[in-house]
Amino acid sequence: MPHWDDSHSCSSCSSSSSSEEEEPIHTTTKTTTTTTTTRAPTTTIPPEIPCLLEGTEVKTIHGYVPIERILVGEKLISDFGKEIKVAKVGKWLKTFEEAPQDLSNIVYKIPKGEYGAQSDVFITHNHRFLDQKQWILRLPYKVGLARAKRSEIVKDNQNNTYTLYHIRMENTDDNFVVNGGCVVESWKT
Repeated sequence: MPHWDDSHSCSSCSSSSSSEEEEPIHTTTKTTTTTTTTRAPTTTIPPEIPCLLEGTEVKTIHGYVPIERILVGEKLISDFGKEIKVAKVGKWLKTFEEAPQDLSNIVYKIPKGEYGAQSDVFITHNHRFLDQKQWILRLPYKVGLARAKRSEIVKDNQNNTYTLYHIRMENTDDNFVVNGGCVVESWKT
């Protein structure tokens, strides 16, 4: 089982944390929270929960499926190849900012070919992914990943917005696979 990289020195966070496994929470000021109503029940999640960009391909028992089509109750494949059930799906709309004051508004790019990704993975500031060489779950800013460009993440140019999703598994100790092999954490609350 991979272990957490919990060192954190962000000046906008408090220095104490209630759990060794959690990063300090950042508040978001320019976020619109939404709920999907056309599919299985979806949980509206607070903006501090880390996320993946719309279009991220998630490994299910039926192959890779875009994250926006994942439903509560669906079975994904964990990083150890076992079937794991989706307990909650969160979705929210964010506005792109060139110089965000809030760290949760920053999306990083894991380039194709790095960390097991067979295509680019776009992941928020707080979302851990597996460094397969050291078998440690890492945060994107800790390994020097670049911030994603506006042209890479904004889907609605008129409103300058993009959509983020996150998945919670029934067993939050399980991680899941995206974009052909990149392992990301499940929603930890």
